[in-house]
Parts: sequence; C-alpha cells; structure tokens
Amino acid sequence: MREIAFARLSGEPPASHNPRHLLSIGFDAKGVPTTIFTVNSWVTGDRMLSAPLTADILQHMTLDTGNEAVDAVIGSLVRLYREEIDGLLCQRDQALFAWPGDQVLSDQRLELLSELRIDVDRKLRAI
Repeated sequence: MREIAFARLSGEPPASHNPRHLLSIGFDAKGVPTTIFTVNSWVTGDRMLSAPLTADILQHMTLDTGNEAVDAVIGSLVRLYREEIDGLLCQRDQALFAWPGDQVLSDQRLELLSELRIDVDRKLRAI
C-alpha cells in the first residue's frame, strides 16, 4: 500500500529505474561520522521508496563500492544504527506526506527530510 502512495507522489516513475540513494551519512573534517540524514528525491535524482521497503533494502544490502574500507564503514553504521534509521525513514515519510502540493518530490523548498546526530563512540560504549 505504501509503495502505491509513493508511486503517486512521484508520478508513477518507470519500473526500470533502480533506487541508488537510500540515506546519507555526514562526516566531520576528520572523517568521523556525525549525522545520518535523508534528503528529497530531487537532491539525488533517484527514485524514492517507502520507509519499510528502504529499511528492508538497507538490512539486506551488500556493498561493493570498490573500496572495502568504505563498504565496512557504511555497513557497520547501518547495522549499529538500525533502529534509529528505521525511525529516521519514518520521519522522512511523514515529512513528505505532510508537505502541501502534489509535486513534493521535486519541490526545492523541501531538501532535508530527517536528520539524526550520531556519536559512534557513545553508541558503542552503550552496547
């Protein structure tokens, strides 16, 4: 049902267009991850999927960027912040469906949809 709603938001995009952008990770100048966030589809030019489907893809993804260290960092962050990412994706969906108008995915007034500040050291100490 949610994918039908998302298809309506995006004007029924072609089925052959594969998603590539699922979420964003912000890093500080030293390369330490500081935020996980989501942006509107016009920012990346990619098709957006509902929170449940995006979360499922993230849970089962296998990365192959060509850089094993990058793959390890992204994969580890996604696993470490699994629950928080699920909430972030739900916030993203809520922001999209609450926005007025019928061109929400291309509305450049809506860029950042949800954001979570992270502290990896604190999170690891809490485990």
